[in-house]
Amino acid sequence: MEALQATPQTLQEVFTYIYFIPEYQRPYSWGKDECEKLWEDLYSFFESKSTNNDKYFLGNIVLYEENGNYCVVDGQQRLISLSLLMRALFEKVMTFNSLERCLFIFDDETGENTEKLRIISNVIDEERENLENVLVKKEIDSDTLYAKNYKLFSECLEKWIDSLGANKTKLKEFIRVLLNNVVLLPIKCGDLDDALTIFETINNRGMSLSDIDIFKAQLHKNAGQNSKEFIRRWNEIENDYNDIFRIYMYILRAKDKITDKEIGLRPFFLSTNLRLKDWKTVIHDMEKIDSCINYHEGACPDVESCEYCIKYKICKWFQILWYYPNQYWQYPIYTFLFKFLNSDGELTKEKVEEYSLLLQDTIRYCYVKSIIYNSVNTIKDVIFRVCANIWHGKDYKKLYYESLAKNNFEIKSALEAGKVQRSLRGLCFLHAYLTPDQVFIPWEAQIEHILPKKWNNYDGWTEETYQNDVNKIGNLVVLEKKLNISAKNEFFSRKKDVYKNSDVIAAKNLCDIQSWTPDTLDKRNKNVIEELTNFLRSDQ
Repeated sequence: MEALQATPQTLQEVFTYIYFIPEYQRPYSWGKDECEKLWEDLYSFFESKSTNNDKYFLGNIVLYEENGNYCVVDGQQRLISLSLLMRALFEKVMTFNSLERCLFIFDDETGENTEKLRIISNVIDEERENLENVLVKKEIDSDTLYAKNYKLFSECLEKWIDSLGANKTKLKEFIRVLLNNVVLLPIKCGDLDDALTIFETINNRGMSLSDIDIFKAQLHKNAGQNSKEFIRRWNEIENDYNDIFRIYMYILRAKDKITDKEIGLRPFFLSTNLRLKDWKTVIHDMEKIDSCINYHEGACPDVESCEYCIKYKICKWFQILWYYPNQYWQYPIYTFLFKFLNSDGELTKEKVEEYSLLLQDTIRYCYVKSIIYNSVNTIKDVIFRVCANIWHGKDYKKLYYESLAKNNFEIKSALEAGKVQRSLRGLCFLHAYLTPDQVFIPWEAQIEHILPKKWNNYDGWTEETYQNDVNKIGNLVVLEKKLNISAKNEFFSRKKDVYKNSDVIAAKNLCDIQSWTPDTLDKRNKNVIEELTNFLRSDQ
């Protein structure tokens, strides 16, 4: 690490430099709460300071030099917010030259204001334009955070000025205190690597960089002259970067046959320089994971056409897994898709069949472990080994089945005991899909309580039997959202008029039942448990 420079500086000293917000940074994101807190802190300091030598420390900013300019790794939020406050102050006085020089670059020869800002955002072109619109053109009618925060500072100043009455000199005194008594600590580093290292070791009042910010910065640096291509491709990715990097970690673990205890994203990707060194490989892999996540998009555009869709065999199983209460089911699924999706983002017909079976086996494994043990730790070890076997072409089904063998005779009793609350939604959808000829069920479908959540004294129910049975899985059925709203807390005889309009066959079949009595519910509960058990048992 090169020698660092870290000398406290007043705001007037800090704002004698030009600052670039690099492309890999997140956009400006401070809102009302952060800006109000900044104003209150500064105003309180001004009112309470006892001498002209008192200082108010506003925190650190982390910078590194590039082509003679300072790039901001941490501190963007405060620097921009302070600029917005200074601009609002300047509008109130218009004669404070030192304040104007903190905002704009002045020509060395003529001494005139060039109207070029000291803070230049390279995050996206729109960010730079929005900042210039407020600070240079004073266009504040937009809906950007820059405009909103500028107006917030203006309103705070107007209220204070109104309270001052004729004593306007206090405003100029506040400006002098802001520029000469408020202090930042710029930590100036030789390069980006040093800046990121320093950032990791300090706490500050700015918004902390996330794992993804750090990864993006490293990749951006490694892209070198290709940085614009990297940023373009990065911005074209549709899904959440956190999700993509987490999936990427498990795919890389599978490739490297790592099946032991997992570690955090940041340690995994930064513990060795190799994982982010080749930016082209990383961005290509990210794009492919993005395609994997999107694979099920549009699989079932509508219920009528779904049965003719080649993805019909898999989208229903994916939907059930999506309702599983933790994310570990995703890693074998996305490892498979990453390995076998072709350049068009599709699986071959043979791989569609294999993928469908993988989804079903993953449902069995995850839901059985959830029902019996109700703990995420019970599935992780096998999941990690399954990922590795998928990647290296080994028998992953055997791993699932060997682990499930000891649980086959516990499934039914666990379902009967009602140990299903965390997995209830997924199990209800699974039961609906076990009905022959069931087409894809819309994602927004809900779980309907056949015996209403609100107790009514009818069909032989007592308050005691109601309390015992209302949440049994046999009393639940998947139903389209609009129909579920219509059913509400109606009597069963009236609910049947709603059920008959459903495309969920399990709901429509309820219309054949005369009345919903305790005996009827008990019979259906046994049937539902039997059907779920038959599917979930790995020896069937």
